Amino acid sequence: MLKALIPLAISAALSTSVAAQETSFNHAYQKYKDAVESGQPAGQYAKAAYALGVEKFGKDSVNVANLAINYAGTLGVHSKELREQRSELYQRALSIFANDKETSELAKIDPLFGLAESADGRIDTTDYLEQAIEVASKSKDFKLLADLRVNAAQVLIRRFHFKPHAMTQAREYLDKAESYYQSHVANNTLEYVRINLYQAIVHGARGNKNESIERLTNVIKVFDDNLEFDHLLELQARSMLVELYEQKGDRDSATEHSLAIAKMRPWSDDAEQVPIYRVHPKYPISAARWGKEGWVEMQITIDPAGLVEQVTVLDSDGGSKFEREARKAVEQWRYAPKFENGQPVAATTKVRLDFKLGS
Repeated sequence: MLKALIPLAISAALSTSVAAQETSFNHAYQKYKDAVESGQPAGQYAKAAYALGVEKFGKDSVNVANLAINYAGTLGVHSKELREQRSELYQRALSIFANDKETSELAKIDPLFGLAESADGRIDTTDYLEQAIEVASKSKDFKLLADLRVNAAQVLIRRFHFKPHAMTQAREYLDKAESYYQSHVANNTLEYVRINLYQAIVHGARGNKNESIERLTNVIKVFDDNLEFDHLLELQARSMLVELYEQKGDRDSATEHSLAIAKMRPWSDDAEQVPIYRVHPKYPISAARWGKEGWVEMQITIDPAGLVEQVTVLDSDGGSKFEREARKAVEQWRYAPKFENGQPVAATTKVRLDFKLGS
């Protein structure tokens, strides 16, 4: 939703010093655009373009607000320092938009969503999302409003998947968006896919497995019947179905989606298979009591259905209790099997499980 690239008006009448400044800014901004378009890291170029843009356009320019949004979008949210830096940039952009009488109120939506992604807690996140939704409500653009509610639910799901209050709020956003989609959006579109996928996640988090399976089945049907390409949303839906069916004890249905996932993914001879359903090992009580840690390295054979059919311990540290629990857990895992010449085949891979107290 954030505008990655912005149009900038450049004056033709420049002094020599201003022309040099112009060249520096244009170079940095072009490097940023090139990095974005090629999918390469763009942070250093966004930072340079922002700093040079402040000198060129002035700190209160709308162009600077857009450059701040670009720069903030390249920063991660994995540390408090980065979140604070992102928040400062988004707040700067929001303040500029608010004080510029010629800027549409809708311009506030991008920095408000950015602030929601950067906020430390659920309450602040929801407050920023509500502000963005209020802006959209005033525009009377009901499609935009519905889309923003889906995006808001996505933010809450991504950040607070295991918090009941966040899932309740996400469900409210999705229900309101869905009431609009049902009348105005065809049920064979990616918008329809997204809302069913997020509804499935919310229902799954609330323990409604059957409703979640029904929603995910709707997603798969859209791809099977209408969309002639593989998509990350389909991969995510099938992975979730494998886990849900395994939890219900329906291994045949889980196998159907494991095979479908394998067909979606190109395999190379040296690619390690990654489990799509895991069961975590139990920590041996006696080891925990004595503060003992350990690890187990295993070689496993994955059959053509994606089931683990053989586990061989290669090495371990900590004793037989760790080995026993590691084996019991891995035997319940599910994989997308490898394919050769269009057919699923058995394959071997290595797995290491670490037993650490407090993890």
